Amino acid sequence: MQKKTARVFSIVLYVISGLMLIYAVWALFCVKSIVGQVITQNSIAYKDYMFELTNTYYMNDCIIFFIYAALLGGLGVGLAVLSRPDKNAAEFLAAPAEAPANEWSPFEATETEEAIHEEAAETVDEAAAEGVKVNNTLQ
Repeated sequence: MQKKTARVFSIVLYVISGLMLIYAVWALFCVKSIVGQVITQNSIAYKDYMFELTNTYYMNDCIIFFIYAALLGGLGVGLAVLSRPDKNAAEFLAAPAEAPANEWSPFEATETEEAIHEEAAETVDEAAAEGVKVNNTLQ
């Protein structure tokens, strides 16, 4: 039941996002015509009042609705993805928390590392038996 509600809510978000996008496009064309009329009547020069015209008309009346449409569409997609059943969720929850035995860990010595350490220890012991200095100490 909960997943069905999430799907319906996701569709509602898509619809609202689409309506908001249609309104933003319509507002963009209206603002463009209004700014064009003001400039053609020589009321103001665009280069002198570029920031004010852009901020007042385009940002406040158009771009904000594009942003709202994108956010609502993103929320709809996120809700749809989160409400979708995951095939591996049951396996993930049922899996033990321990790492598999065949995975390498940097904190565990491997067989080859142990063999290298044993061989080095034997070499040091042989050198000490012969009276050779190892690390500047006579052993």
